[in-house]
Amino acid sequence: MNIIEIQNKIISEKIKLKNKSKNYLSNFENIEKYIKKEVELIKCFESSIIPEIEFKNILIENERTINEKVLKRGCVIIRNVFGEKKMKDLNKNLDQYVLENNYFEDQKKK
Repeated sequence: MNIIEIQNKIISEKIKLKNKSKNYLSNFENIEKYIKKEVELIKCFESSIIPEIEFKNILIENERTINEKVLKRGCVIIRNVFGEKKMKDLNKNLDQYVLENNYFEDQKKK
């Protein structure tokens, strides 16, 4: 698709969405309010916006709480899954892979 085809496709899809919604202006305003509220909430975070949980606490934490965190932010960071030696080995293997496969050079080309 070229840029004109993409623009036409976007216009076409917007029209379809507009026709499916009885109150599209009201819906848009509600979504906009929600997004602004979320942005303000994110600005208040002192640490990561992505929820974190210690691996050892997964069974202790309330499953519902974990599910709510994942549903709210789309993911969760699980800390301390592997021991220090395992992590060093994994990082060493990753470093080696990146260097052997010219990852950084390939990224410059994109």
